Amino acid sequence: MTTSRTRPGAIALAAAEALPPSHPLTPRHVRLLRENALIGGLDVNDGAGLRRLLDEYRREFPDDPSQLQAGYAVIADCLQHPGPAASSAGRPYAEVEAGSILRRFVLRACLGEE
Repeated sequence: MTTSRTRPGAIALAAAEALPPSHPLTPRHVRLLRENALIGGLDVNDGAGLRRLLDEYRREFPDDPSQLQAGYAVIADCLQHPGPAASSAGRPYAEVEAGSILRRFVLRACLGEE
């Protein structure tokens, strides 16, 4: 019952809080959220930092479910050692892994493409 002291929004909120979540967090969801959080670290242009991120990714995801470890390694190499060798390392990855979510980062770090 809504009284002059009770706001309708408060009633709806209370009712919503009483319901189970529409999308429960399963262990699979938690794992994907963690993997996505690590992937977000790619926006940093720091080769040594990326190498630490790669080490952390390898520890947490040794099975490499999204096949990202090779891409992380190429990007870290290119950031730490820019130049012709970086281009030589990045080009094959970008060509072979055309569907990889890391491809744009490889192109930027190794080949200077946006």
